[in-house]
Amino acid sequence: MSIRTENKSIYWAWKAMKQRCKNPKCKAYKNYGARGIKVCNEWEKFEPFLSWCLENGYQKGFQITAGGFHEKKI
Repeated sequence: MSIRTENKSIYWAWKAMKQRCKNPKCKAYKNYGARGIKVCNEWEKFEPFLSWCLENGYQKGFQITAGGFHEKKI
């Protein structure tokens, strides 16, 4: 099993973060990339992002925002 498969929710959060910040065709780009919000160079690769998440208390069911981790509101 790959590291991405084992950490699927974090992987998709990472992919979505990059889309919001880098892809002008992404619906949320206007709130992130268009405002100058960028992904740091270290997080261009998944593994450093994953390490940071796991070292800083990420748990399944949390969402990652610019302010840190938050429980998702249903």
